[in-house]
Amino acid sequence: MTTPIISVQDLSIAFEHNNVQQTVVHNVSFDVFKGKTLALVGESGSGKSVSTNAIMQ
Repeated sequence: MTTPIISVQDLSIAFEHNNVQQTVVHNVSFDVFKGKTLALVGESGSGKSVSTNAIMQ
């Protein structure tokens, strides 16, 4: 078994607006292995860009 170059476990992201917290990404987990491709697929507004920005900081 190879070691992943990126490992994401239980990623959750929330934003607060008008004192209301809204979770936009719920418990996402995945591994990325050297030489492999991973695609995040979803509808517009489903959290793909928010997730990748959080991971890349």
